Amino acid sequence: MLMKSKLFILAFSLIVFSGCRSDKNMKETSITKVEGNSDIINLDNVELSVELLKKGVKLKSSVIKDSPAGGSNNLLTLQLIFENDFKDVIYIKVIDKTDGKGKRAKLEVEGQNGRVDNYDFIFGKSVQIEVNSLILVE
Repeated sequence: MLMKSKLFILAFSLIVFSGCRSDKNMKETSITKVEGNSDIINLDNVELSVELLKKGVKLKSSVIKDSPAGGSNNLLTLQLIFENDFKDVIYIKVIDKTDGKGKRAKLEVEGQNGRVDNYDFIFGKSVQIEVNSLILVE
């Protein structure tokens, strides 16, 4: 019994420490399941372009979920903060880290100074946004 306990502790320690990264320059992804809904995933791997930041657009949160039109993990909701009035088309590029291929979506976005609003970017049914994908907002 004591040997099984030691093996369990060793195995658990290996699993926990294998997830640690020593390279501080690597981009990490944080995934948080929204409480009460296992079909929604919050992401921290979304980058806004310098141009959007200069126009006063900031990102508050980002979530992926299944589109009501069909598909799995193909709807990206961005909660945007506007520090200035804004009206333009925003392009999203999702880059899959395993194959480097990008998927695109766009949406005309209009926001007013001081407002926070949600915007849904819907990708095709065959697109599945992976949690390790890099998401560029331009």
